[in-house]
Amino acid sequence: MRATIACGKYVSIVSDGCSLMTGKINAVKAMVVLLAMVTLFAPLSGCSKEEPWKSPVKIFDTGLWHKSGGGQKAFWLNEQMIAFTVVGNDEKGLFGAEERVVNMLHAGKMLVEEYAGGTILYCANGNNISFVARDYKDEEGNWRRIRKQGEIGKEFVLDGTESGKWTYDWKQNGKPWSQPEEKVFNEYICDYQDDPGADADIRIIKYLRPEHGYLDYGEKGLKNGFNQLTVFVRASDGARIKMPFTQETTVAGRQYYPVLNKYLLWRRGEGALKGDGWRGGYRVLPAWWLSPDGEVEDVYIPAEPWAKWGLSTFRHTARGYLIHSIDIKRGGQIGASGLYLTDLTPGKYVKVVAGVIKEVEVSPDGCRVFFSEVPRVGDKLADSLMEKTVLYPSVPRWKLIDLCRDLPEGVLNHG
Repeated sequence: MRATIACGKYVSIVSDGCSLMTGKINAVKAMVVLLAMVTLFAPLSGCSKEEPWKSPVKIFDTGLWHKSGGGQKAFWLNEQMIAFTVVGNDEKGLFGAEERVVNMLHAGKMLVEEYAGGTILYCANGNNISFVARDYKDEEGNWRRIRKQGEIGKEFVLDGTESGKWTYDWKQNGKPWSQPEEKVFNEYICDYQDDPGADADIRIIKYLRPEHGYLDYGEKGLKNGFNQLTVFVRASDGARIKMPFTQETTVAGRQYYPVLNKYLLWRRGEGALKGDGWRGGYRVLPAWWLSPDGEVEDVYIPAEPWAKWGLSTFRHTARGYLIHSIDIKRGGQIGASGLYLTDLTPGKYVKVVAGVIKEVEVSPDGCRVFFSEVPRVGDKLADSLMEKTVLYPSVPRWKLIDLCRDLPEGVLNHG
């Protein structure tokens, strides 16, 4: 099943970079729907003339929705394609049904392809993917899970019976299956790697790419264990290198950037404010670049509009650093919520998306940003207006921007 912007089973009607509606309609009906609905849908897409702020980039709206959390994420396979999950709507037109599918977006062509039924997308990277195809109860009332994993298009199927909380007894082709011996699962490659002997049963381990090593955050269960200094264990020679950060200060962010061959580490939420300080007379939030050889570079994030509630997203792009923070006001006002681009110079930033964002993923080349935004009407969240219908559902909607193509030069001025 394929979908394009203007034809096919899915139709996304786009005006000035803002999608107005998506649905299972044919191309013949598209123009009729456009004429009838353009006025109604303009506030939802943020294209209303009453909106004083306008994004400096075009925003492609896929018209597809997802539930944030619980594995409802997105993963870039390469510079052009991203795998992500979507949620369907029930017979009443209300979003919240459990029907979900794994989709592929061909960013260069703005074309969406339904890949497979799925409820949770664990990871996708390069040629590999791992996802839950479906959960169901068997005739005896036991919860079962069908999981697919492996090379895209050639995944092997696992059938699991619930044996405890978050645990399944897996079978492959009717025979018992377990994780390969002396192997650990690595989300960076979405596949199994040799166990580097990290004692993951008793220590807090975060695997990096197999050829780079892993982060050892210390023993599990220790009082104030979050404050233990981290050790980077280098894969090439097993050297243990002390890091300047702890699990607490990097609990959320460990993003790998293949073009730079580095990891960006940071802390999200209000906890990011615990480690703030001053540099050059400006209040800053901490982050770090980690190279595979163990070299660490400090990153100082200026405390601009995103600093009130801490960081929700911190990503590196080809045009600068992308930051998102949530600042919801009473009555559902979005406040300063949005995606900001900065070169980390105090006072130099630009808002590229206004709204409450849930998921953000940057393409490997740093150009395209795939994100989900909670629907709003004007500057208020639709959810606060109790408009949980096909027009204004309460679940986020997947969108795409291209910073390299659309963002003008010299726009990093004061917000």
